This record gives sequence, structure tokens and C-alpha cells, in this order.
Amino acid sequence: MNAHSSPKGAGAVQCSVDDPSAWQDGRRRRDGPAGLTRHSTLAAAGHVASRRLVGSTFRSGLSAVPDSRKALGQIRMTALHPPFSQPRLAIRGSAGYAAAPETPMNFPPSDYLDLRHTEHRMLFDSAVNVWEALKQIPSYLQFRLKPQILGTLVGKPFVSNAVFIGAGTIIEHGAMIKGPAWIGENCEIRNGCYIRENVIVGSGCVLGNSCELKNSIVFDEAQIPHFNYVGDSILGFKAHVGAGVILSNVKLDHGEITVVGPDGPILTGLKKFGAILGDRAEIGCNSVLNPGSLIGRDSVLYPGTLWRGVCPADTIVKTSVSAPILVPRK
Repeated sequence: MNAHSSPKGAGAVQCSVDDPSAWQDGRRRRDGPAGLTRHSTLAAAGHVASRRLVGSTFRSGLSAVPDSRKALGQIRMTALHPPFSQPRLAIRGSAGYAAAPETPMNFPPSDYLDLRHTEHRMLFDSAVNVWEALKQIPSYLQFRLKPQILGTLVGKPFVSNAVFIGAGTIIEHGAMIKGPAWIGENCEIRNGCYIRENVIVGSGCVLGNSCELKNSIVFDEAQIPHFNYVGDSILGFKAHVGAGVILSNVKLDHGEITVVGPDGPILTGLKKFGAILGDRAEIGCNSVLNPGSLIGRDSVLYPGTLWRGVCPADTIVKTSVSAPILVPRK
């Protein structure tokens, strides 16, 4: 598979695939020049989208799912329900990425997180996939948490007796820390922040007004500043979510959550799992990340993005929206 940047349409990547199915009874089929089928392969709205095209730019709506029963090079096409707004991906400094592997893909912590930027790295010691650390949080806090307040309480925030607060951290009036929770040094926990059970926050973090967190790990210097929900999620070093960003953690049918990777869905064994944000990931205002979303390092999601699945590192996700219509008032 050869990938190259599309000369048409920003953010599009085209791939060429030699398709053995183009040969039948020793003759080439006539649906492609010289038996060559082209596909544009990108993870749009969390799916690897694939559509037969020749020289055109990416338009999603189909999912390319490898089928082991077919010859190498063939792709089974599955229709998807498009999101409200159609995201596009632009790969930073890259012409694209490789075809889906034949063996199941793993998502190790080191692909997303710099473990030097948390003092709780042992949570990831046995993790094959990065989300497996989420299951370790309750027992980790049960045996290692030593409640103590070394920071400053402004006014009368509620802090339970199952909370550690590091030196230099400021807890503002109106914040509620239910715990168990471990908060590092030099953090800002602002008015109206609600920290529920099993939350681990690094040093230099900002948790702001009307933000709710539960069963999550927040690495050093991450920011969750305004009107956010972070449930069963991990935010890497200097990750940032804009106002109104939701990391949704439960499916509507309350079933097991899967990660939709390039080679198909992967079972997580979790019924509650929000998102993994890699180091320095930026999520634009009012975006919603559906359960089981993975965002690679240094990637950016435009405001208002509805996302599900795996976003590669160094990627910009652009969301197309219809132009506003101006109607004069009578």
C-alpha cells in the first residue's frame, strides 16, 4: 500500500491498493484501470473510512474492515451512520499511515503517555493496553493513599477525610472533593469543581468551574478548566480540553465498550470507559468523545467534533459544518 498526500482537499490522504479480486478467470475486471483499485483510507469519526475512487479526495461513510477469508488486498465495505458533522483528518508531517495489520493491535501506554510526568506510573506496569490502568485505580488508592492536606483551602470547600492534597495546591470555596482522591502539588481546584471517587491528579493541573471527574488519571500540567465531564478517562501530560468538552464513559445500552481501531473493534472488558488523551492533545470546545476514544499525542480536535475510535498522533481533526443562513427580519 502506497500512501500519498492528496493534491485536492486539505487533510485528505489517498492510498493505492493492488486488488487481486480485479482478476477473474485470468482476465482483468473492467472496474479499475489495469486491475488497480484505489481507496482513500483515513480514520474519520473514529472509523477507518474506505471508498473506491480514482483521483478524488476523501469522502467518508464507509468502513474498511479486513476480512481474513478473502485474498490479501481486498476490503469488505460496511456502511456507517455519519456523525452530525463530518470530521476530516490531516496528518501532521506525514503522508499517511500504514494499512491495518493482520494481527490484533495493542495500544500500550508508552504510545500515548510519558510516564515520567506522573508519580503514579506503577498503575501502568502490567498494562498491555493503556486503558487497563483504569481498573487499578481503586485498589491503588486503597493501599497507598495517606490522607493529608498540605495545600491551601480558600473559604470552605468540602474535602473528605479520604483525600491527599499536595503542597502549593489551592482548593477554592465551593469545590467538593468526595474522594478517595490524590491531588498533586501546585494545582488549582476552582470553585464549583466536583471530584468524585477514585481520581488521581498530577502536579500543576487546573480543574475548573462546573467540572466533574470520576475514576480518572490526570497527568502533570493537564487542564480541565470549564464545564467538562471526565469519567473513566486518562489525560496525558499537558493535555487540554476546551469549555464544554465531554468524555462520555457509558454506552446507551450499558454494554461492554469497544475501541474501534484500524483493524476492527477491540473488546476492553469495561462497561465504563471514556477516553485516553495523549500528551499535549488539544480538544476544542463543545466536542464530545464517545466511549472508547483514543487521541494520540499532539493531536488537535476542532471545536464541536463528535468523535469515536482511534485518532493517530500528530493529527488535526477538522469538522465541516454547514454555513449559517442569514435571513433578514421583517
